[in-house]
Amino acid sequence: MIDEIRFLQSEYDVNTLNLRDETFGPESVVRAFCLKLLKSEVKVKWRAFAVVGTIKPETVQLMAEAGCHMLFYGIEASDSETLRLRHKSFARHIDQVAKDIALAQSHGIFVRGGFIVGHETDTEATFSRHLEFLKQVHPDELYISFLTPFPGTPLFTRAERDGIIRERDWRKYDCEHPILDVGIPADELVRLRRELYHSYYTSHEWHSHLQSRIAKRPEEETTIRRYTQFIDGRLKMANSFAIANGS
Repeated sequence: MIDEIRFLQSEYDVNTLNLRDETFGPESVVRAFCLKLLKSEVKVKWRAFAVVGTIKPETVQLMAEAGCHMLFYGIEASDSETLRLRHKSFARHIDQVAKDIALAQSHGIFVRGGFIVGHETDTEATFSRHLEFLKQVHPDELYISFLTPFPGTPLFTRAERDGIIRERDWRKYDCEHPILDVGIPADELVRLRRELYHSYYTSHEWHSHLQSRIAKRPEEETTIRRYTQFIDGRLKMANSFAIANGS
């Protein structure tokens, strides 16, 4: 793999790698990769997926030293019951989410948190809990998707059995459209997701967290300033779109 990275750098001037392995690991493989990368003296930034509760602190430090600049953690939900429905290994230890995110951030790693809405347990009221939970664990970036029952999965089988699949247009099975009928109208789910994004990115907690990162790691200031400007632009575009469509 090191030779492949060298090739990408020499032929295409690649300086960042996105390791799209959703089960990046096991930990012994991650450590071996980092050690080989450090020994090779190849300078490259890279990002990867990570599972809450599976990476030891010393490995996270090694990853940062080897060039890891972003981790994508699947947070998925704000309560243990829903995490159990999604068969998440950390369902009984939901407090580990905040610990793992804080650990990565302490080593200068940017954390993107994946969150899902449209669970069977969701109601309009649970979105307030989602927001409070996210403000407590404060990922640097947030990606919110809709629960999507891909054909062939146990979730699809259960949803079909229970008669809660409301959308059969496979083009919409992209995690960006509400597919399941969980008791909330589809257009309302879209609005609630948009509001969750907006409330998180405009919260005092998120902005305070970024200011704290800058205070601890001044070298990140330019990157964080540009990132917040990007988010502000996205929020304005989303609001304009919502107003134009009367939602």
